Amino acid sequence: MHTMIVSEKPIAGRSIAEILSQHSFKTSVDRQNPSIKFSHKEFGEVTLIPLKGHIAEVDFPDKYSNWYSTDVQNLVETAPVVYKEKEKGIINTLKKEAKETDVAIVATDADREGESIGAEAVRYIKAVNPKIKIKRAYFSAITVEELSKSFSSLQELNFDLADAADARREIDLIWGAALTRFLSLATKSTGKSFLSVGRVQSPTLAAIVKRELEIDGFKSIPYWEIEILCDKDKAEFTATHKKGRFEKEEDAKKTFSRIKETGVIVSVKKTKREIARPVPFNTTDFLRVSAGIGFDAIKAMEIAEKLYMEGYISYPRTDNQKYIGVDIFHILNKLNQGEFAQSVQKIKALPKIVPSLGKETKDHPPIHPVAYLNPEKVSKYEYKIYKLIVDRFLATLAENAQVFVTVVELESNKELFVAKGTIIEKKGWFEFYPYNNIKEAYLPDLKEGDVVLIKDKKLLAKQTKPPARYSQGTLIKLMEELNLGTKSTRPAIIEKLYARQYISGKKQIQPSELAKSVIISLDAHAKTVVEPEMTATLEKEMNDIEEKKNNKETVVKDSRDMLTKIIKELKKNKDGISAVINKGKYQAEDFGKCPVCGSTLRKLKSRRGKWFVSCSAFPKCRTSFPLPQYGETIFQDQYCDVCKSPKIMWNQGNSSFTMCINPDCESNKEWKERQQKAKQEAEKKKVNARSVVVQNKNIADVKSQKTKSTKTRRPQKTKK
Repeated sequence: MHTMIVSEKPIAGRSIAEILSQHSFKTSVDRQNPSIKFSHKEFGEVTLIPLKGHIAEVDFPDKYSNWYSTDVQNLVETAPVVYKEKEKGIINTLKKEAKETDVAIVATDADREGESIGAEAVRYIKAVNPKIKIKRAYFSAITVEELSKSFSSLQELNFDLADAADARREIDLIWGAALTRFLSLATKSTGKSFLSVGRVQSPTLAAIVKRELEIDGFKSIPYWEIEILCDKDKAEFTATHKKGRFEKEEDAKKTFSRIKETGVIVSVKKTKREIARPVPFNTTDFLRVSAGIGFDAIKAMEIAEKLYMEGYISYPRTDNQKYIGVDIFHILNKLNQGEFAQSVQKIKALPKIVPSLGKETKDHPPIHPVAYLNPEKVSKYEYKIYKLIVDRFLATLAENAQVFVTVVELESNKELFVAKGTIIEKKGWFEFYPYNNIKEAYLPDLKEGDVVLIKDKKLLAKQTKPPARYSQGTLIKLMEELNLGTKSTRPAIIEKLYARQYISGKKQIQPSELAKSVIISLDAHAKTVVEPEMTATLEKEMNDIEEKKNNKETVVKDSRDMLTKIIKELKKNKDGISAVINKGKYQAEDFGKCPVCGSTLRKLKSRRGKWFVSCSAFPKCRTSFPLPQYGETIFQDQYCDVCKSPKIMWNQGNSSFTMCINPDCESNKEWKERQQKAKQEAEKKKVNARSVVVQNKNIADVKSQKTKSTKTRRPQKTKK
């Protein structure tokens, strides 16, 4: 018997092969035709072929590739969607092995996308062997227990689930291509400067822009607060006026003047409050908390996927928040070592272990650890994510925390003040989860009638603040609430917005001027494109495919019909749209006045794809300056005191830096040092990476030599 197993990625494939073969397998050295071979007592001779995600990509036929000669209306209404081969080496290996195979087992990720990837491979397999049996292995973690259970109870491939994912791919292609081409051609933004528009991308960007416009239009309102510093038996504490905000400065000053040098405690209220432990991690909460400890969404998900494929955590894409079918005690036993040993023993010592519960879905279990990971085996970033997942798992098993909250009211010349204190009475889950925001605030022992000394008093002038910009964590949460994208696609959508330079900043996401103009014009002339309702409607229809209430062809056709109406409306308002967007483009490309001739400096891209700023009076004036090639650069409407060149702000990742645009200016000394340091760190990483490659190659060579010497060694004759 000959069996073929198809995994989603090489790392997952190797982990599956190690477990099923009990670490006895042979890997193909041909990178173009990858495969892993081993023997199995039930499946006979096995060939495992690791894919690289999708091995085919959705596209239009080549005749529709020319943007200028293809009418966008025809692209939407009549252009067929085709699946083009992307990984030809893998496809050839699938076809070659399928000819001699009896059973093919799809072992890709157990979700929509994984089903689509598996079904894609099956189509190539069946093209050369129509009679081959197809089976499906579903698992939520790559562990001995999970794989043994999965491969001993194989199921059928769910083609409805695959169709739901393929419908998404086709719809996103049609919407993205049509809208992107229309806007880019209308504004003459073709080539590398094209304007990207997408079914999910644009409503997400619209939410960011809407928040930014609220901030831009926000008018701060002044208010005043009164704070006093009190002393009881040399123990100090702070209290604030019970009224909170004073809207009129005159009223605040009158109240402030009435405060005496002492106050009397008029009431003391003590309450015991339980703080519930967190619920298990679903994907959204995992990404939100990861953002809080310094990881952007795409990086956090990349690390989580790697940890899953190497067998350390469960599948990281899930909406579930209830441990269904998870052996809690088995996992605790595996974690009972290293830095987690003491925490595990404390959890085991609890009178009863009952996990916290969130929402339950027919999905993978929540994200949780499945094996112990030695921190020396991975990078500090990978271990930080792993530790976060372990800490969350332990916190969901711990007891609720308990705090004592004390609220004290005191009076000074008939003016009431309030002081609050919080003491942690029982740590509970706080002990295992250092990411909570609960802080203790101590008050001295106070009782009614006590007289306290007022050592200081402050009249604080404040202003109302605009709404906060989205962070990656809060944006992902919003996308979930608005049903924009899926748990699998949201990080990639945000990453695309960064790549197109529509947004910058990680802790505080800020849209560019171009992004604002694109959204404002679409909101005025094609509101459907930037509203979440359209995407939510299509998401529901795709869910209906999975539940057999609809089919892929109908859903894709419905989306084409919806888009046809939108394109017609856009064409009517082409001039107005291009005027708004081009104005935004002009503002984004304007980098102030040339320090040599006074003409306008414009942001441009060279033939080699490098960003730079050049004088608009070229060739009469040849003044030009290079720009940072990553992140976003913004003209600050200010000029350098040293060389009179424009000053720019550079936003990259979580940081921003204001500097003179002239790299040779003396004012850029700090910038140069920073660039040099970054260059040195990059070189160091390259050297380390090369060192690891050489080391791994040496280890592989040694293993190969040992294998050869073992095979060729002959038993020596013994002398009589």
